[in-house]
Amino acid sequence: HIPHSYNLPVLVAKKMNENSLDNFMNKIIYNPSNKKLLNLLEKNKVTLKTFPIITYCYKPTCDASEKLVNQLHKLGYINVKEYPGGETEWFDIYKNN
Repeated sequence: HIPHSYNLPVLVAKKMNENSLDNFMNKIIYNPSNKKLLNLLEKNKVTLKTFPIITYCYKPTCDASEKLVNQLHKLGYINVKEYPGGETEWFDIYKNN
């Protein structure tokens, strides 16, 4: 996985309701190692539903990240974007820098 990312497979997300997804997100955000994220929440710069989320797949030809974006939108998360290049592109760029 891309460093500092969290795994939420689309098949798992499709089984979640809004409450279970909120609980999943809270466990990630309210982690002492995420001081910058916590600071944004405390200053009311973002809310749980407006928190920036980027989805990605392993490679550009996979459509699971697009499906995950749609599922997250259905559950009320409005700041969700897809990184279409996926892990392969990210690691290619990272290796070359």
